[in-house]
Amino acid sequence: MENIEKMIEKLPEGYEKAATETGGFKQKREIKTSKDLLKLIFLYIVNGLSYIEVSAIAKVKGIANISDVGFMKRFANCGKLIKWMLENLKPQATAHYKKPEKLSEYAVKALDVSNVSTGGKVRKKYRLHYAIDIFELKSEQYKITPYETGESLTNFEIRPGDLYIGDRAYGTKTSMEHCIAGGGDFIFRIRKGAFDIYEATEKTKINLIDELKKLGDDDTLDMDCRFINSKKEFVKVRICAMKKPKNTHETIANSGSLRNDTKFMNNYIVVVTSVLDPKISAKEILDTYRLRWQVELYFKRLKSLLGFGDMPNKTPGNIETWLNAKLVAAILLEITTSEVDFSPSG
Repeated sequence: MENIEKMIEKLPEGYEKAATETGGFKQKREIKTSKDLLKLIFLYIVNGLSYIEVSAIAKVKGIANISDVGFMKRFANCGKLIKWMLENLKPQATAHYKKPEKLSEYAVKALDVSNVSTGGKVRKKYRLHYAIDIFELKSEQYKITPYETGESLTNFEIRPGDLYIGDRAYGTKTSMEHCIAGGGDFIFRIRKGAFDIYEATEKTKINLIDELKKLGDDDTLDMDCRFINSKKEFVKVRICAMKKPKNTHETIANSGSLRNDTKFMNNYIVVVTSVLDPKISAKEILDTYRLRWQVELYFKRLKSLLGFGDMPNKTPGNIETWLNAKLVAAILLEITTSEVDFSPSG
């Protein structure tokens, strides 16, 4: 319960007023204050309890004398309040990596997706799309969608100065166009045949495999090129690539040229970027992309805090509320743990 109290202390200013205005808190005999209501909600969300268990703990702790059905109804009414908290929670830095001077003008963000499904006989799947600041490891954007919604930058709002880093799922023309339209930039890993690329003259198509074959073990590819967007316009981009270490190379079998080319390309880190500044070298672009892997542990920790996986069986109207409440709890835990001083006393 002590951790729940600390989490509530980190809620956005004005949450009590918002609780009343959104209809989340309506004072009744069983729950006296909006703070008591949120204690029960976070107890339920953080610990993965049932409604019956929350009801029992509420009575034992003297928080409220409420039935399991009563709490279920109160939780169902908190959808707007929980959305308000998500919108007003300020991202909190939890770690700091030194940003290269040449990237000082960018807000560099890495992308990830987590899957979640409901329990019960009819299982429903959803996806949490997430973006974090790669140098400060702070929460930036998140969106819950049906499972069928693919990984794409179109799930995020783009602002000028954003630099998004994503794996091959994001290396598509759709994601690139969305980013450019919002005034942002990107560094995406790409797979073979993701889209056609052309020379700067906009006339000759480039065979990327042939370009990669020219690279020595320590060489770096830095190639200005173009792709054709949905409006049939040529758009400037840059392809940067380097060989993976030899111990990570894939063996190429003689089973068809297309398959061979795909396996060959898997032996390289190949990215497309809209960062065209020649002062930022191809190696610096690739090093920035590789920083994405430094946040994998952060993603795993956040997923652990969220407790995603099997979601309790809910009515359709309550699923979004449950997922959003998980996000609020994870961010509050992130804020709380970032302020803990682990240094020894004395």
